[in-house]
Amino acid sequence: MNFALLIGFERNIKEIQRGIRYDGHLKLLQKIFEFELFFKVPVPKFEQLKSIPHPDKVVAITILENGARIPLTEAERILFFRLLVYPVAIFYFNMGKQEGPGEMERTSKILKAPKTIQILNAPKFDCCITTDSKKN
Repeated sequence: MNFALLIGFERNIKEIQRGIRYDGHLKLLQKIFEFELFFKVPVPKFEQLKSIPHPDKVVAITILENGARIPLTEAERILFFRLLVYPVAIFYFNMGKQEGPGEMERTSKILKAPKTIQILNAPKFDCCITTDSKKN
């Protein structure tokens, strides 16, 4: 099987409090999840993010569906850290000294890796991702 297929997704990130609070939504296939990010330390530069062993020490990630909080396992937190915190870091440092809150909307793709599929197909996310290259 070729798992190196891509899943398209959209994300909207709104800056609530510069460098501290961000929220928005993440659309994976037909599922829409809201999220809240609260940074416990200054937003790390993009290059530093890969070396952070425990995302929880950097940022609190809350994922919601229809306003209901979805509890996250360690593997799920790491996945959402990559999907959300990486672009926030880029957004934060690219915004520079801009006055007032900013907003970013972007369409991206992630690999259909077995672990990603397993996480997003779990009943609590129910994204129905297949490994069939003609779907998703």
